[in-house]
Amino acid sequence: MDLTMEGYSIGVNEAQVMDYQDFLGKYQGEDEYSYPPEKIYDVSVTLKNLGADDTTGINMMDFYISGLAVCADLNIDMYDLANPQLSGQYAIALRKNSELEIHLPFSLWEADYHRKTWNKLEEFEMNLVTTLYPVKQVISLNK
Repeated sequence: MDLTMEGYSIGVNEAQVMDYQDFLGKYQGEDEYSYPPEKIYDVSVTLKNLGADDTTGINMMDFYISGLAVCADLNIDMYDLANPQLSGQYAIALRKNSELEIHLPFSLWEADYHRKTWNKLEEFEMNLVTTLYPVKQVISLNK
C-alpha cells in the first residue's frame, strides 16, 4: 500500500462527537465491548480513486485525529460495526474512477481532555490526519 495516497482524494462528509451508547444505537450495535470509549468522534469520509493504479491503496489504520496536545486513534471494534460492508478490511484499494463512503470512529476518553474542553468537544478544533510523509495532509473537522 502506498502511504502517500497518490491518485486518491478524501473528503469529510460529516463529523460529530457522540456518546458511546448513541453510536451503538446509530449502527445497531450491542454493548459487548470490554473497554468502550466514553465518546466517539464519528467521521464520515468519501474516498475517491482519481486514477491510481491497482497496486495503490489506503490503510485506514494510519488515519488519526489530532487537536491541540491530543490525538485519537481509530477504534477497530467501532470501525467494524460502522462499516459491515468492508468485512473487517482496513487496507482499501479502489478501482480507477470509483468512490466509497466510510465511517471512521475515533475513541475519545475524558482523561485526555481538560474538563471545559470535554464538555464542549464539538467546539474543540480537531483535524483528520491522512498522511505524514512526504507531506503531512490534514482536514479540519470543524466547519
